[in-house]
Amino acid sequence: MTIVDLRAKFLPKFVDGARERLARGREQLAQGRTAALARELEALAAEAILLAFHELARAVRKAEQAARAGRDMTALLDEVDRALARITPPQTR
Repeated sequence: MTIVDLRAKFLPKFVDGARERLARGREQLAQGRTAALARELEALAAEAILLAFHELARAVRKAEQAARAGRDMTALLDEVDRALARITPPQTR
């Protein structure tokens, strides 16, 4: 199975799951639970890497590192949202 096949098969589920992870992550950030946020981002980055969404994975890793360092996350999570939007099929936006 090629990466194109994997993306075709899993993209809708991946996008839905990524949106859920980001929503949970924003809730965790609002509650000051940066370790939980970092775990959500780590999982999302791994999934993005498996599907070869490298730009998204880079944005997520950057946000994950900031969460682990206790830095401000709002702009970085917005960056992840934008990277996710670039791979989201029009019918699922």
